[in-house]
Amino acid sequence: MTQITQQEIEETFESFETFTEADIQKFMRTFQKKQEPLLVYIAAVAEREDLNEEEYDLLITMVLLTWHLMRLKFPKMKRLTMKQLERLDDLLYEGLASNPGSMLQEVQNYAQPVLHEAVLTNVMEAEEGVREDRKGIIYFTLKNVMDGMIHASSAS
Repeated sequence: MTQITQQEIEETFESFETFTEADIQKFMRTFQKKQEPLLVYIAAVAEREDLNEEEYDLLITMVLLTWHLMRLKFPKMKRLTMKQLERLDDLLYEGLASNPGSMLQEVQNYAQPVLHEAVLTNVMEAEEGVREDRKGIIYFTLKNVMDGMIHASSAS
């Protein structure tokens, strides 16, 4: 699988910082059009887990970063479905409940290690307004998103 680089991640963050309100709206419309089930999933997780505004902002920013980078590398990436996202959610919670150590092993052999590390670092180092007890929830939600996109990219 073609790898996303640290430079590509940094360049994407820099481009996000230059977005005007109109750029953000256009970007979000495109995201919604291409990955509406993912947007619904993120909103559902935010509501289910009672994320505050800063936590939701962190979650959506990391989702958008992941989606943007994955669609650049894999332009034929398929649209995720709610069924896929719900299944990933179920598998995640089953795995955490039955064998949390297996989750660590899976992370060590991740298909997009640089992207994974960037997401993990951004979540774990988030401070202002992001509650410590929500960081794990945000990270595992993002891992589901990355897993789904990786699968959607390899299936194309």
